[in-house]
Amino acid sequence: MKSLSIKILSVSFLVMSTLSLLISNTKAQEFLEETRDALEEVEEFFEETGFGLEDAYDFNVINFFQKEYYGECPGKSQIHPVLGWFKEKNTEPKNNRRVRIYNKSIGKFNNITPYTDRDYNNAGGTERIDFQLGNKHSNRYFIVREGTNEFEYVIYDGSFEKADIVKKGSFSAKVNVEIDQAERNIDWKEHFYCFNPVTGSTSEPENSKCEHLKLQGYILMAELRGQCEGKTVVKNRRRGREW
Repeated sequence: MKSLSIKILSVSFLVMSTLSLLISNTKAQEFLEETRDALEEVEEFFEETGFGLEDAYDFNVINFFQKEYYGECPGKSQIHPVLGWFKEKNTEPKNNRRVRIYNKSIGKFNNITPYTDRDYNNAGGTERIDFQLGNKHSNRYFIVREGTNEFEYVIYDGSFEKADIVKKGSFSAKVNVEIDQAERNIDWKEHFYCFNPVTGSTSEPENSKCEHLKLQGYILMAELRGQCEGKTVVKNRRRGREW
């Protein structure tokens, strides 16, 4: 009986060890497959031609962000520029090499199609590009519009006017504006002032009183004031109580 118990324990231990090894091998296999898939996606990323963005994984996808406020102080936040770079999959960057990129999805303004002209001498591609939404060329930003944008590029050595053309091509990129909604209310504060209903003149009270101006026809007024979008807003305007 004792011998049988020992054998059962030995078999149980062997079965548990085998199962643990199988599970371990399965997890290791899954990890290797996930790593291989991730590396393949990274390779595909760097084999594309177009724009990469800071803190973004997708190639040729430009995401802008905006706050949309509701409540007592509705409105929209400013859309800030997005930073990125350009890389051509078959053309190596080198010193004295540049690229000019045109946005063909935006029409000419003053006979200028929106474009950017950047150094193409970094291992990862061009120097930084500042993208911004708009409808005409800017000397500060590379202008794009929401939706699909079509681009043409010219990689060249030397100056553009006497350029040694290295490569020409085209590609497209998707531009999105992601909206984040949030409630925004006003911090109201009570404000007192002296008001002359005949002349419409106002004056600041002394210690919340207008006694010093009473003979001139002034009365004490009260209202709630707050700030919204950099402007003063008023509500609950009423006759104040003299105390």
